[in-house]
Amino acid sequence: MAAASLEGVWAKLARAQEHHDLLEQEVRDFIEQDPQPIGLSIPYLDTESGWHVCLAIAREPPPPRLGVLLGDLLHNVRSALDHLVRQLVILNEETPRAGGRGNDYPLAMTEHEWRTAEGSSLRGVAEEHRATIQITQPYRAGPGAEDTIPGHLRRLSDVDKHQVVHPTLAVILDPGERLTARVTRGPGTVTHTQFRPFGSFEHGTELVRVRVEPLTPDTEVVVDGEAEVGMAFGERRVPAHIAMQILEAGKVIAREFEPAFR
Repeated sequence: MAAASLEGVWAKLARAQEHHDLLEQEVRDFIEQDPQPIGLSIPYLDTESGWHVCLAIAREPPPPRLGVLLGDLLHNVRSALDHLVRQLVILNEETPRAGGRGNDYPLAMTEHEWRTAEGSSLRGVAEEHRATIQITQPYRAGPGAEDTIPGHLRRLSDVDKHQVVHPTLAVILDPGERLTARVTRGPGTVTHTQFRPFGSFEHGTELVRVRVEPLTPDTEVVVDGEAEVGMAFGERRVPAHIAMQILEAGKVIAREFEPAFR
C-alpha cells in the first residue's frame, strides 16, 4: 500500500477552487449583462395597505448551469475530506474500509450520528485525529447545526448528489444605504422603507415597501440607488458566498492535518 499522503486531497481542493472561480465569474457575468436581466419596478400605490410597493422584474432567470457548477464545487470539497480520512487510516497503519460502510468524513448533525460515525466512518483513524475531526462537526452548534459551514456542505451536497440540481435565484443581499426612497410629487414625507431580506427576483415578487405620510392620491415615490444583488441556491436560499466559505473550510481542515503527514 502506498504511503499516506495529502496529495490527492489538495488536488481535489484545487479543482474545487477552479469551480468556485468559474461560478463567481459566471454569476458576475449574468448580473452585469446589458440590458440587466433583473430590476425593480416603479413604485405603485397599494390602496389596500397604503404603502408604495416595488416589484421584482425578471427579464431572464439565472441559468441552471450555476447550480451545476455549485454541485461540482461541493462534490470536490466533500470528496477531498473523504480522501483525507482514508489517508489518516493509512497513516495509522490500518487498512481503509471501502463500500457503503467504508471510511469517509462524517458531517454529523446530531451527537448520535457522531457516535455512530466513530465506529464506522472513522474506524482505523487515530484517536487524536478523531478528536480534531469532532471539532468540525455541525452538531456541536446545537440547534444551529444546519447553518454551520459543514452543515451547509452536507445538506447542499446531499441534495445535489442524490436529488436535484440546486435552483438558482437572484436575490437582494444587502440593500444597506444603497436604496433610498423619496417623494417626487405631492405632499408627504417618507417615514418607513422596508426591504424584503433575501427577496428573490422572481417576476412580480414584492421586494420594497415605502410608507409616506400624509398620503394623497397625487403622491408619487421613486426608489433611487442599486441594491447589492447576488445569487442564492436551493430552498433555503443559501448565498453564493457560502460556497467560498465551504471551500475555505475544507482547506483549513486539510492544513490542520498537514503536520501529521510530514
